[in-house]
Amino acid sequence: MARVSWLWRIGRSVKALFVNDEKAGTAERIEFSQKQVDRRDRKKKRGIKQSGYEEMMQDSGLTQSELDEKLARFRAMDITHLSFYRFRANGFYKMTDEEAAEALRGMKRSVEIEEDLKWDFRQIDLGKKSYEEVQPRIDELKELESRLMTPAAKKEIAMKAGYLHPEDMNEEQIDNVAMDMEFTRRILRYSHNGYVEFHFFEKSIPERREFINGHERRMLLPLVNTDESIAILDDKLMTYERLKDWFGRDMVNIGSEKDWFRFKAFFDNNETAVIKPRFDSLGKGIKLIRKSEIKNMRKTFIELIDDYRRFLMEGFIDAADEIKALNPDSVNTVRIIAYYDGKTTSIRSASMRIGRSGSFVDNAGAGGITVAIDRETGMIDSDGCDERGFRYEKHPDTGIRFKGYQLPKWDKALETVYNVVDKIEGAKYVGWDLACTSDYRWVIVEANGKTGFFGAQAPHDLGRRREFLNTIGADPKGALYEEVALKMAQRVKEEYGIPEEETMEKLRHFESLGLDGRLFERNRAWELTDEECISRFSKL
Repeated sequence: MARVSWLWRIGRSVKALFVNDEKAGTAERIEFSQKQVDRRDRKKKRGIKQSGYEEMMQDSGLTQSELDEKLARFRAMDITHLSFYRFRANGFYKMTDEEAAEALRGMKRSVEIEEDLKWDFRQIDLGKKSYEEVQPRIDELKELESRLMTPAAKKEIAMKAGYLHPEDMNEEQIDNVAMDMEFTRRILRYSHNGYVEFHFFEKSIPERREFINGHERRMLLPLVNTDESIAILDDKLMTYERLKDWFGRDMVNIGSEKDWFRFKAFFDNNETAVIKPRFDSLGKGIKLIRKSEIKNMRKTFIELIDDYRRFLMEGFIDAADEIKALNPDSVNTVRIIAYYDGKTTSIRSASMRIGRSGSFVDNAGAGGITVAIDRETGMIDSDGCDERGFRYEKHPDTGIRFKGYQLPKWDKALETVYNVVDKIEGAKYVGWDLACTSDYRWVIVEANGKTGFFGAQAPHDLGRRREFLNTIGADPKGALYEEVALKMAQRVKEEYGIPEEETMEKLRHFESLGLDGRLFERNRAWELTDEECISRFSKL
C-alpha cells in the first residue's frame, strides 16, 4: 500500500469537489486523457531512471547527488551529448575525468557513425546503395560500441533474449548478441524486446525490416487515427462510455473519497471486481477483488485510492468453457486488428493472449503466451510464443495443443468488431480486445488506437510491414527513411530560418540528381545550382 498522509487525502477530496472530468465536455476530457497518458509515460521514465540510480549507487558507493554532480561535470566537457542511459551503460559513473573525456571522444565518433548509417539506410531505401556496401560501417559501429559498453550492461541486454539461453554464453557470445541488439535498436529502430520477439538473431537485415517496429508504428498510426480518437481509446472510461452496449458488464470510475458510495454500490450488484488503472496498458496494475474476501470495505476502498489515485472497477468476465480450458486463471482475450476506411472494414489479423497458471492477466508483456488465429474460421493456426522468444506447441500448464484449437462462435466475434468500428470517430486502424463469455457473447475488453503487432507477427514468424503500409496508404518505403532527413530539415530551419517543407523539397531534388543527401546540409547545397551540385558532389 502506498504511504499517503491524511493531509494529502483531504486535499485530494477537496479538489475532487471542484474538478470532475466525467462532467466536462468532450474536448476537455480528451485533453485530460492526453495529459494523463503523458503523465503515465513520464512516470514510467522516472521509474526506469530511479532503478538506474539504485544500480549505480550500489555498484559505485556514490550517492545520487554525487552521481548527478559527476554527470553534470562530464556534460560540461561539451565533447558530445551524454545521456543518462549512456552514463550508466558505458560506466561513466566509475570513471575519472580523464577516462570520461576519452570515452566521450569515442562516443562522439559513435554518434557520427550512427548518423552516417541512417543516411546509408535512406540511400538503401531509395535504391542507391546495397546492404553489403554499408556492412563495414555497421561492423565499425558494433566494434566501437563494444569497447564503450560495460560487460554488465551487455549482459543485461543479452539476458532479454531468454530463448537463446544467454546464461550459458561466454563473454564473446554475449557481446555479439548485445551489440547486434544495440545496432538494431539504434539504426533499424526495433527495441530490444522486438529483436527478441521476432527472433532477429537468426535473420538478415532485409528480413528484419519486413517486420513492423514500434517506432515506425508510433510515427504512422497518429497519421491514420486522429489524436482525439487515440485519446478516447487511451482512456478506458471514455471507451466504455462510447461502447457500453458491447461491454456486457458494469464499469465505474473511482477518483477520490467522494466515490465511496459508487464503490460500495458496485459490490451491491457484483460479487467480483476487476481493478484497472484508467490509463495504463500491457496489463499493468490489474487485480481481482472478491467481495467475499474483503474484511473491511471502507479500508479496502481507501487503500485502492492511495495505491492507484484513480482506477476503474469492472465486472468480472466469466469466460466460456472452451476459453477457460486453455488457462482457467485468466480471461484469455483475443485481439482483432481491423482497418475501417469509413465505408468498409477489413480484418487485418487476429491473435489470442493466454495467461499462465496462477496469473489473472493474460498479456504477453505480463508473461502470457500469444497464438495466431485464422481470421475466417477462428481456429488457432500457430504454436504459442512469449516475449522472451520461447515457443510452445502446448500450453505448459494445461497441456492443450494450440494449433488446431477452435474458438467458439467466431462469427459473433467478427460481428462485434464490425458493429463497433464506426463508433469512435477518427479511429480507423484499431486493435480490438475481446473476450468470450460463458453464454457465448463476444464482448469488448478494451481497444487500442496505437495497437502493437506482436500477435500479428510473432506466432507465424512473419513480418507484415509491407501489408501494414499498403493498408494505410503510406509510402511503400515506410517512414524511417525520412526521419534522418526531417531532423536535418529541423536543424536548417533553426540555423537558417528556411521552412522544413522547403528544405525537404530541395533535398529530394538534390537526391534526384544522383547525389548523397548527407552532403546537402554541410555544403548548404540549397544555395547552389544543379550544375554546381553535380560538379562538386557527383564523385563523393
